[in-house]
Amino acid sequence: MFVESWSGTIGKQSYSYLIKSNSTVSFTWGFQRTGTFSMESEYSSDFAKIYSIHITNVIGGVASECRQCALAASGTDSACVPCPSGNYMVNGTGVCKSCPANTIIRPEQPIGEQACIPCGLNTDSNKGRSACISDCTLALSHKGESLNYDFSQLARVKDFQSTPRFTSKGLQYFHHFSVMLCGTQNRGLASCVENVTESKREVKGYICRSTLVPSEVRGQSVVSSQPFSIGDTLIGVTTDSKLADISSFDSYFPSKSELPDVIFYYSNCSEGTCDGCSFHFLWRSQHACPLCSERNYKEIVSACIQGIQRTTYVWQQPLRCTGGVDLPPQKVSACVTLDFWLKFGVSVGTVAAVLLITISCYFWKRTRKLQYKYSKLMMTAGDKECELPAADSCAIMEGEDAEDDLIYLSKKSFFTKIKSFSRERTSDGFDSVPLKSSAIEELEMD
Repeated sequence: MFVESWSGTIGKQSYSYLIKSNSTVSFTWGFQRTGTFSMESEYSSDFAKIYSIHITNVIGGVASECRQCALAASGTDSACVPCPSGNYMVNGTGVCKSCPANTIIRPEQPIGEQACIPCGLNTDSNKGRSACISDCTLALSHKGESLNYDFSQLARVKDFQSTPRFTSKGLQYFHHFSVMLCGTQNRGLASCVENVTESKREVKGYICRSTLVPSEVRGQSVVSSQPFSIGDTLIGVTTDSKLADISSFDSYFPSKSELPDVIFYYSNCSEGTCDGCSFHFLWRSQHACPLCSERNYKEIVSACIQGIQRTTYVWQQPLRCTGGVDLPPQKVSACVTLDFWLKFGVSVGTVAAVLLITISCYFWKRTRKLQYKYSKLMMTAGDKECELPAADSCAIMEGEDAEDDLIYLSKKSFFTKIKSFSRERTSDGFDSVPLKSSAIEELEMD
């Protein structure tokens, strides 16, 4: 595995590398003046010098320097042990103190509070404070909406391989990948093995890769070799295209959906040994959709049929969610049809019209009776007032015409009668009613 490289003029510096596996490891240093072939001695004075090599925390060997023991181990016959898991040592005191919540501790330098490293976005530390993990759930806000994800169905280790490839000599091989997306600390990591030798070396991590070569050696159809870890540390889970100097360009995986892509960022260069290579995987699955909620379905209310109305709930299309809440059951409720209200309104209107006509006829008839009684009363009173004494003689005086004088009484109109009702009574208790005549004569009485 390629560890680190330098180029150009570099001064004296120190470099450290952490070995996390309990196995035999050999290191090889290589120096090359230039990467291009030339017949001239252009870089003859270039050199690389290794001043010293220090190996610490070896098993059954010696170390180049001493480390302060924790106070819990001093005064006992046991060997010097570090602080418990998830604790760091206060500088120069030997006192162990627990790291803050949601942080992990550097195993190679558990001294000082700076040894506690906070976990990335949407990740939590495990019980031992040795790694940041994701429980396969995620809650985020997108365009003002709250989205909740559950990747539990994707938590199992997934194995897949690339298309066939060929070496310069025509040897066919495949790249085999093993991915463990997320999960609790009790869930096993992805593993890649090497079964070429008897040691059968195994590499574990969130993502690892090995090379598969078809072979008939020792009865095996496929030989696995060159396993290495692509990502052994979970940096964070987010929808952003860049996190901790790792970029996931949108042009790699153009999205046609309105939903955001959830990106898991892993790294295997916690010690600064990255060689610049990056791997991008696109995993399409229905379980990568957000959980369904109440906003993902709508209700359809049926017409009122025979006094019954049904409310049915259906998913909105296109459906962009999975799992979550279930559709509510159909609701049945009593209702009143529009025909009923129409018939009720017509009936009430008909009754009101009949009642109004009846009342109008009643008052009209009553008014006619009153008018008749009043007219009769006025005529009787007028006859009494206009009564003249009987004439002594019926003879016609000299110079008088023999024709009778006719007195015409005009007939009152309906509005005149109504106005007569509104007149005030006179002081003698009677109403004054004007009478019209076509000819009025003055009668002189002796």
